Amino acid sequence: MTVTWLAPTSLGGAGSVRYWVETAVDGGAFGPKVDVATARKKLLPCAGVNSCDFRVYAKNTAGFSPASNVATGTWAVPGKPTVGTVTGGPAVGKMALTIKAPASNGGQAITGYLYEVQVNSAGAWTGPFPLGTATPRVVDCASVTPTGGCNYRIYAVNSVGSSVVSANKAGLWNLPKAAQIISVTPGRPVAMATVNYQGPFDTGGLAVSYTYEVAVDGGAFSPGAFSLPTGPGSATVECPAGNNCSYRLTTHNAKGAGPVSNVVTTAFNPPGRVPPLKATVATVADLNLGSGDAVATVSWSAQTNTGGQPVTGYDGRACNGNCDDNNSAWSSATVVSLGNTNTWRPTCPSGQVTCSYEVRARNSIGIGPWGSSYRLTPFGVTNVTATSAAPAGNVTVMWSGPAEVGAGIDHIALYRCLTTAGCSNSANWSDTGLTITGNPQTVTHNCGQNVSCTYKIVAFGSLGAGASASSAASAATGSTLPDAPTALTATTNNTTFGAVNLAWTAPANSGTFLVTDYVFQRSINGGSFSAPISTGSNSTTYTDTACGASNSCTYQVAAVTSAGTGSYSNTATAEGANTPSAPVLSATPGSAVASVDLSWTSPTDNGGLAVSGYKVEKRSGTGPFTWTTIATPTSNSATDGACGAAVSCTYRVSAQNALGYGALSNEATALGTNLQPPQNLTAATSTNTLGGVLVTWQYPSDDGGVPIAGYEFRYKIGAGAFSAWASTGSGTGLSFTHVCGQAT
Repeated sequence: MTVTWLAPTSLGGAGSVRYWVETAVDGGAFGPKVDVATARKKLLPCAGVNSCDFRVYAKNTAGFSPASNVATGTWAVPGKPTVGTVTGGPAVGKMALTIKAPASNGGQAITGYLYEVQVNSAGAWTGPFPLGTATPRVVDCASVTPTGGCNYRIYAVNSVGSSVVSANKAGLWNLPKAAQIISVTPGRPVAMATVNYQGPFDTGGLAVSYTYEVAVDGGAFSPGAFSLPTGPGSATVECPAGNNCSYRLTTHNAKGAGPVSNVVTTAFNPPGRVPPLKATVATVADLNLGSGDAVATVSWSAQTNTGGQPVTGYDGRACNGNCDDNNSAWSSATVVSLGNTNTWRPTCPSGQVTCSYEVRARNSIGIGPWGSSYRLTPFGVTNVTATSAAPAGNVTVMWSGPAEVGAGIDHIALYRCLTTAGCSNSANWSDTGLTITGNPQTVTHNCGQNVSCTYKIVAFGSLGAGASASSAASAATGSTLPDAPTALTATTNNTTFGAVNLAWTAPANSGTFLVTDYVFQRSINGGSFSAPISTGSNSTTYTDTACGASNSCTYQVAAVTSAGTGSYSNTATAEGANTPSAPVLSATPGSAVASVDLSWTSPTDNGGLAVSGYKVEKRSGTGPFTWTTIATPTSNSATDGACGAAVSCTYRVSAQNALGYGALSNEATALGTNLQPPQNLTAATSTNTLGGVLVTWQYPSDDGGVPIAGYEFRYKIGAGAFSAWASTGSGTGLSFTHVCGQAT
């Protein structure tokens, strides 16, 4: 704020004074004194939102004077601005204003401007509207009258408010400035050219349109035959020349025609690039699986850029592989004349990742450039390998890719040929019917045991895109099962009850894979065979502990590989290990006094193991009984010589094999032999036998409970010793004649 004051009426005797000012903001307390030097008019700061109060002091060498009166200053709106110029344009419905700022901003920064507009300088004013900050300031004008325009007035704005309105100034629409031709391309289609242009930088404020003129082969310009778009851009127009056409544009608005554009001349050219190609194997027949050379269908749209002259034909060339435009292989590729067609059917050899193709067009001017190379899509799969696989008869086929899928892969197809049929003939190839979706890159096919199959893989594109070329072929033989083991034997195990030892010879041929296991089936006592039972290893021996003691088990064994279970071996039968069954025991008085003779039958079941002996036990005591082993013979009989004459003795017997003693026999009881001597022995000289003595006797008083089987005698001659005992030869008879000798 600018503050002025008068000098004091008295200087107090000093030659000069200085002035000091105090300031109070928005009615608040005064701040400290500030030295403002000797002038009596100062532009002083005011931090108030609305006002500032000021008072002044004069100071000489003696000190400060009293304070002056208080003067209050308040902020004001800006002064009146001025509209400088008003010009129609540059955009349609717009005018450009220039302004001059007011002489005073009212003490506050001008924050913007507002404008009011009067259309065609008549009628009501509308607004105010914000005025932009760009230079010049572009504002709206709703006038559509070619000779019309708009009248404008403006306001300056600060934090206090708006200024008084400026004087008004009107502007009129103008003619447009010149358009600009950017380029002209001959062709698209024949005897035509494409003109690319941009509109004028200033429309004069009214909507614009365009006309063109064409000059043929250097002649005079004449109006064009076509209408151009009202919006700048591109238009296809006539070019009825033999060599070249020149073009110029004129921009128009409702007020009139603007200046003529630049002139651009174009000559006819060879055709442009061929539109993008499409390439695929269209049918399964085109795969030619026997020869492997797939026939691709390459097609393209009609040429759009003919260079201004009709296309007379096309050329094609192929590159076996994924060849981009810069691949050096193109330079040596054979160029094939295709005629004036939009389809080409070249081959793509089996096993290629893909094949690439290029096409170019020709007209009477010359040969166009090669179009962008296009690959047969989807690409073919690579790294195809076929290997024998489980289960029996299977082959697993694996591959890589395809590296490019084009529109996507619908499915992968697996084709097969029986190798022996001859796979160079396409008729010998067939689809396996295995439709592979997703991207597993592996599939298993049942070729047949020991049958050789040759395989090829083909990728089929999505949305009817056709097939890739086929992969290279790979052959493998369907996996085979192992032969049957041989020489199976079954023997009773000698250590474990119910167990049988099995042994066999490995198959002479294990088939495709190594033997990893053997399984066996068991028939118990003539019943049905069990389900296969794994031995858990590839060993050729096994102990079956589940036959069951004394069961008769019949076995057959088969080898197992990754391909499956082979044929079963011969059968073999053995008994599940057990101790022997019980013998049948009998006891009779012995042939000697006090003895008992024992005999028994062999066990009807030896437990599968040879009987190695017996254990004979005798009962003693009157209860509880104890049994004492009295003999362990290997035969089926024994004699207890210690039973005691006329003593009742009870016995039992059990058989032994490698597992131990078996079941006990029945108990058998007999009396120990108790035979008394014959009675009333007499001897008399025989009257019938020379030298004979007739010996007679009577039965013993007690036969010990055993029937007498015969008699024995002994004799002595004179005072000699008795002879050995000898049979009387009379059986159970009570007499016999002994020839003793004459006179003895």
